[in-house]
Amino acid sequence: GLEKPLAVGELAYEPVSAVGEGLEGLQEGLRQARAGLERELAKALVGGLLVVDGPVRAVREGPVLGYIKTHWARYLPKEEEALLRALAPGERTPAFRVRRKGMELASWYLRLPLPPEGVRPPESGLLRVETLLQGDFGTLADLSLSLFPALASHPVKDPRAPQNLLPVGGLERELARRMGSREVVARMLARHLGR
Repeated sequence: GLEKPLAVGELAYEPVSAVGEGLEGLQEGLRQARAGLERELAKALVGGLLVVDGPVRAVREGPVLGYIKTHWARYLPKEEEALLRALAPGERTPAFRVRRKGMELASWYLRLPLPPEGVRPPESGLLRVETLLQGDFGTLADLSLSLFPALASHPVKDPRAPQNLLPVGGLERELARRMGSREVVARMLARHLGR
């Protein structure tokens, strides 16, 4: 296995321990390593609003908004789910409470702008946004109505539009460019590991 960083040009690929067996254990090890790096970065960024691609995972000084693009769980009572289908672009639901891993969060759904063409499922353009349940979270909820629609991508440039926000898409492209060719890196790793 890889026990020390592998240098590829200016990059260093650092080993991460598996958490469990098989592919799932490797994926969980990578997920935990990424979450740890994200927590460190979030705590280091003081002042100003921090927007997180995904749920809020850590408490920090200053305001934070997490946004969730994929809806695996339902947070609204069944009788209120019709609100989601009725949301027009630029509208949001009232805030509701979410408890997760010892944190109290305020959350709400908002609808991003949608291009007029095409048939879409009801979740199209739907984000769930959350913040720590403290201070004036209502002001952050209102701010999200102008912030997220302004950052929404368009399907001409991103097939995951509008939920894959412009800064995230740009960051993904830049990271892919800096990391180099997947094929070249895969060959170097395979050679290093003796395969």
